[in-house]
Amino acid sequence: VDRMLPHLDGLSLVKTLRAADVKVPILFLTTAGGVGDRVSGLNAGADYYLTKGDFQDEALVEAVADLIGEAEA
Repeated sequence: VDRMLPHLDGLSLVKTLRAADVKVPILFLTTAGGVGDRVSGLNAGADYYLTKGDFQDEALVEAVADLIGEAEA
């Protein structure tokens, strides 16, 4: 989920999903990299918060593996 979507605020989407008790892993991948942004994203119910500016393939792979498990070979 990106925090800044064209027609929907990502924080509102995450809060709505969590309030509805939807059990899905949620990862923010966004340009909003401030400490307050990160805290608000995690407080909204996101499981991970990665910024595009600090994006590394390894960080994304690690986050996804932590959320859904390792891929079977």
